[in-house]
Parts: sequence; C-alpha cells; structure tokens
Amino acid sequence: MTSNSIKSNSISTSSIRNSSRRKNSKSKGLNSKGRKNKLLLLGGFVGACLLSVQPISMMLANLQYYGAKNYLDEWQISPSLVDKSQIANAEQYAVRAIDLHPSFALYTDSLSAVLQWKALDEEDSLTKMELLNEAEELNLTSLQHRPSWPATWANLVYIKWLKNELDHSFQNYLSKASFFGPNSPEVHSVIATIGLSLPERNVRLFLVNKELVKKHLLLGLEHPKAKKAVIDGVLNANKQTLVCSWLKEESTPSPRKLKC
Repeated sequence: MTSNSIKSNSISTSSIRNSSRRKNSKSKGLNSKGRKNKLLLLGGFVGACLLSVQPISMMLANLQYYGAKNYLDEWQISPSLVDKSQIANAEQYAVRAIDLHPSFALYTDSLSAVLQWKALDEEDSLTKMELLNEAEELNLTSLQHRPSWPATWANLVYIKWLKNELDHSFQNYLSKASFFGPNSPEVHSVIATIGLSLPERNVRLFLVNKELVKKHLLLGLEHPKAKKAVIDGVLNANKQTLVCSWLKEESTPSPRKLKC
C-alpha cells in the first residue's frame, strides 16, 4: 500500500469521525430543546390549571352567597317567615361562601346579616350579645377590604343599636355611614328609623344628630328603595308630628300614610 493511499484512508476515517461527532452534537442539541419545550408546555398547563381553579372557586362561592341572600331577601319582606331551620341553612350557605373566598367583603357582610337575624330570634340575652358581637366583628373585617362601603357602616349602626351601646363607636359608625352613603337607601333607612327612636334612649345624642337624622329621613322619603322603611320607622316611633313639621319646613310633600 502506498503512502498516498494510507493518507487517503486516514482522511476518510477522520471525516467519518467528525461527521459522527457533528451528528451527535446536533442530536444532543435537539434533545435539549425538546426537553425545554416539554417543560415549558408542562409549566403552561400547570399555570392554566391554577388559573382555572380560582374562577371555579369564586363561582361556587357566589352560588353559596346567593343561597344565603335568598333567605335574607325573604326575611326582609316577611320577617314572620324567619325560623331556626331557615337561619341554620342561611348560616351554612354564608359560611361556605367565606370558606371558598375569605377576602370578599360581600360574603362576610352576608354572614353578619344572618347572625343579626339569629340574634333577634334568640331568647337568651348572653347568646344574643355574643351573636351581635360576632356580627359586628364580621362587618369590621369587611371594612378592611372595603372601607368606604356605606351599607356596612349602616349595619354597624344597627348592631350597636340592638346592643344598646350608644357610645363613641356608635357615633363614629353613624357619621361614617352618612359620609360614605349620601345616596344610599340602606343608610337613609337605618339613620332615619334609629334616629327617630333616639329621644327615648338618649335625648342628648338625638339633639347632636338631629340634622343628620332629618337629612336622611327626607332623602329616604324620596328614594323608592327606602321610602317604605322610613315611613314604617316614623309610624313605629310615633313621630308623625315631628316629621310633618320637618316636611313643612322644607316645603316637601308628605306621604299619605303620615297624615300631615
């Protein structure tokens, strides 16, 4: 064998080796890219699953909330329908909604409302106070997430009234409800009805808040969602004479039921 043929064979062998190395390197690169793509796909799938779980839990929480709300709406229209079994069902719905979505203020407010009805149905005074304390704490928790919500402040006014705690906190809740809810029917109803009953419990507090009570009463009589509650509050407190004088001062037409 000549030296030229030996060189030729050596070059061919070297070329084959180099080609094989390039193929192996290319194959490794493709495998590496494939693994990266698989990891990216897996990460995307896991992320999509996590994102889909949240809307589902929110939807389930909302269904539980409406289970409680349906009871609350019925009781508002017909308080005589309230019984212990309904209260237990409504409480379960509200608790489940909070378990599924703890940071949503609407759900904690709904449980607070259920506990208020439960307290009204409770005969034992200590248990009643415990329920009202829990309801108040729930509303205060709601305000951490939604501090300017007028209905929550109005609820706090009502709870303090039920507890007969006409203290600094009561005044604070009253002022905040009025400030955040100048057009809120819930605020009009609560301030008007409770305000008209204040003279029998605390004359000084009534005089301090007289203009506030008057303002929300007049606004409530004009609001379709508050009018009935305000008129009922006037009649229950037997304050037709006082309210009729306010209506005359403001040259405001009086509802027939008040017989001004």
